[in-house]
Amino acid sequence: MGLRIHSSAQDLTPLHALRQTGSSLQNSITKLSSGLRINRAADDPSGLVISEQLRAQASGMAQAIENNQTTSNLIRTGESALQEISDLLIRIQDSILSAEGQSDKMLEAEQRQIDSSLEAIDRIARSTRFGDRHLFNGESSFHYGTFGPFTKVNVRRAHITGSRLRYFGRVDQVAAPARIQLPNNAIAKPTTPGGTVVIRVTGEHGSEDLQFEGKVLTNTFLDQVGRTSHWTGVTAQNNAGTFRPAITSLESGSDQSIRMQILEGSFHASLQDDTIANGGDVVIDFSSEVQAITRGRHIRLYSQLIDADLTLSQMVPVGQSLALEILPSNFRFRFGDSDHARDQAEIGLPNLSPTHLGSTTIPSIDNSGTYGGFLDSLQTGGANDLQSDPRNALHIVGESLEEVLRLRSFLGSAESDFLKPTQRSLEVAQQKALATESSIRDLDFAQETQNLVRQQILLGAGTEVLKSSNFLRSQVLELLRN
Repeated sequence: MGLRIHSSAQDLTPLHALRQTGSSLQNSITKLSSGLRINRAADDPSGLVISEQLRAQASGMAQAIENNQTTSNLIRTGESALQEISDLLIRIQDSILSAEGQSDKMLEAEQRQIDSSLEAIDRIARSTRFGDRHLFNGESSFHYGTFGPFTKVNVRRAHITGSRLRYFGRVDQVAAPARIQLPNNAIAKPTTPGGTVVIRVTGEHGSEDLQFEGKVLTNTFLDQVGRTSHWTGVTAQNNAGTFRPAITSLESGSDQSIRMQILEGSFHASLQDDTIANGGDVVIDFSSEVQAITRGRHIRLYSQLIDADLTLSQMVPVGQSLALEILPSNFRFRFGDSDHARDQAEIGLPNLSPTHLGSTTIPSIDNSGTYGGFLDSLQTGGANDLQSDPRNALHIVGESLEEVLRLRSFLGSAESDFLKPTQRSLEVAQQKALATESSIRDLDFAQETQNLVRQQILLGAGTEVLKSSNFLRSQVLELLRN
């Protein structure tokens, strides 16, 4: 074996091995101190890319879960306000019903109660907010334009990809009230001359037994039906225009029915002893990409892009063209971890102040004027206060209450059928993403500790070998001395 001092394989080999061991030992120390298997791209290039993608996805899911919880809190805030408005509307309804036949002082007291309830509803609508966003003052509603005889439009949800969303339709069949046609002169007579006739009239609100002495003339019967319409839901239709005398339901639709029974006496030959009639729904031919569900003169447009309620006027001709154009509401929720449409929802919360609850007035079926209107018309001096038109006031309150309940149902279903399942799904997906990212990136301490001990032993052995190599080189000096 030759002795060399400039270059010697005996020196280079253990030195190289010692450097490799030192590098591996330093890498193990870094992993153990950080707790990560991958600290830089060189540790595992493909593993780093996959783990970073999973970490970003899990972070997005965590934010989506937080967004869902925030939205749930907003919905519960809104629902609490809607509960109060609903209670106030029921109180107004009770005041209208209890005022029937009362003295002027009692009417004045009930009217003051109604005024107070209207002020409370207005205050709730103006003040309910979540953070800096007002919920029920119109700030969070959709903006829209219509073509056609609409008395009410309420857009709850819409996904607008461009600047606006448009739908077009046509009336193929008009809505009809339940209607029983009457003879022109007399409708019933007593069993015995001078006896009593009792006719039961039943509608959506209830039944009323109308009692007459002697022969029952058509006009007399219609007058009694009109007086009790707010108890029964059945009104009288005169023979103006081409209509013959009839009794009809106050509203139109297949869910409306009326019944006329003879309890004492006998009907005119053209009438049956027990007659039942049903109404009909409007039939709308709308754009193929949306489903139009009708009930009476009310239309619900529903698809993945829209959920809206429309109400037509009572008198709409067949062939009438309809159009709805919706602009963004600037009230958009993001539920998922992406920018896809399925992970977002744009909703609108209507203005629930008394000036907006209800609908525009429309001609009444009995041709006695108009009915409907907004809730603020019930206040003292309004067109529908207790002194002016309590029957129409009751209709307005019922329509307003139905609107509030539909909104509560929409918000409740959004939370129970969408938010909660989405949040549970996101939580599971986040858990799996974090578990996968951990299995790729996190360090197995037991395995790495074992590797650290091995590198420490190799470092010690390499150092001893290097010492031996240096001993051989020192023999050159010893040889020269001798």
